[in-house]
Amino acid sequence: MKNYYQILNVKQSATNEEIKLRYRMLAKRYHPDVNPGNEEAAKRFADISEANRILTDPQLRAEYDVQLKNASGPKFTTDGVRHVDEATQRNLMAQVHAQVQAQVQAQLTEVNDRAYKAGYEHGFNDSRATFDKERIRISNNLRLALAANEKFKKKAADCEHDRSELEQELFDRDRELSQKNEKLQDLEAQLSWLRKAAGGGAVESVNSLKEQFSESQRKIKDLEKKINDLQLDPDDVISFADSSESPASQHEKHKQIKEQLKELDKITNELSTEFAGIEAQTELRRQLDENNKFLISMEAKANYWSKKSKADRRLAKPTLYGTLGVLIWADDEEIKAAYEHLFSHYAGKPDNESVNKLQKLKDAYEVLSDPEKRAAYNASIGCTTERIANERKLVKENERIQAEYRNKLAVKEFWAHFDELSALALAGDADAQNLLGEIYHKGKNVEQDFAQAVYWFNEAMEQAHPAAIYNLGVCYSNGEGVRKNKIIGSAFFRQAANLGYEPDNK
Repeated sequence: MKNYYQILNVKQSATNEEIKLRYRMLAKRYHPDVNPGNEEAAKRFADISEANRILTDPQLRAEYDVQLKNASGPKFTTDGVRHVDEATQRNLMAQVHAQVQAQVQAQLTEVNDRAYKAGYEHGFNDSRATFDKERIRISNNLRLALAANEKFKKKAADCEHDRSELEQELFDRDRELSQKNEKLQDLEAQLSWLRKAAGGGAVESVNSLKEQFSESQRKIKDLEKKINDLQLDPDDVISFADSSESPASQHEKHKQIKEQLKELDKITNELSTEFAGIEAQTELRRQLDENNKFLISMEAKANYWSKKSKADRRLAKPTLYGTLGVLIWADDEEIKAAYEHLFSHYAGKPDNESVNKLQKLKDAYEVLSDPEKRAAYNASIGCTTERIANERKLVKENERIQAEYRNKLAVKEFWAHFDELSALALAGDADAQNLLGEIYHKGKNVEQDFAQAVYWFNEAMEQAHPAAIYNLGVCYSNGEGVRKNKIIGSAFFRQAANLGYEPDNK
């Protein structure tokens, strides 16, 4: 029978606290994690655990004490005489041997425990000293890192300033390049018309008619000059006589002159009429060409401004302006109108997302509606007052040009809806982001742009918008704006289906 007191090396009268303390010390020493692959230590740990379980339970300990007493006490016969046979002697000897061995083992355990405790204390002191040294080293490194971080922040601020200046320079160059492209397109349009005109012979016809008309005018003037020099009136020329010519000869000459004048008048009238027709056709062609050049120029400006607006929206997106869905150079009225519009959109909705967005709107409007706070914030994002004024001037000029262009194309309602969607999408509305992506994907009333479509689908997907996830699957399946990958496309389809989305084309 195992002697749990000897296993734990405690007295039979030991308290529960003494037993638990002894168990913890032995368990740390013989635990299998500390002695991997040591079967003896594992067996010893099992005995220690079993002894702790029995001796810390009052009922099990009481039963064990009775069994231990019965197992170790002598046996007597019915007549009261102690009877010890060979088997009993062997058992007693074995028990004595076991007790001696247990005592020796207990002494060894105690010696080992003292050595373990001394080693533990020594190791703890060494570890503490090492820890103090490491703490000092980490503190020094932290101070160096903080100093380096300050330097990095300064460099980052300088880089941000340089980036802002480069962006302004790039914007100015893009605008200059756009203006040069417009002039080039105008010159190409004029050259194209001249080439067509040259191919059809219109220029030669006009020049020939001009030469004929000029020649006729010259002849008429020469005849009129001769008549004036002679001081003859064509209707009265017969009344003047020349001594060298007979009256009949003078009359015949007068008749010829009158016929020539009539013929020249006829030719002159015909040439004038024909030349006037050609002039009218030329004017009509010129007006048509000017109209075409205007449309081409407006389309080029619209495309340029569309690209610039995308870049401006991306620039404003991570700022407080992006929270309100406006550009950085928006005026006070635009900021107020955007705030009121978005506030009415999210106010009263109980979900956490709407509450959080509403709070962000209030925080952004509190800064941007105060001139001093807004000026300080603009300086923090590297946007100067001069640039804002310049951009506002460009925006107003573009609004005037775009208004004229849109009136010609008769798409006022679409652009109003498009502007509203753009503001909501920039402010983070998932439905607006998906609808804006679909407009770019279909290319209806705007230039088809798959890259922009994928960008807005991705923005909406981050908010788990089912339709946007499905649309991304379409883009990946068809390779529109992204590398074609039907596996990823199918995964997006399944994800949208799991969210309960069913496409309209099914």
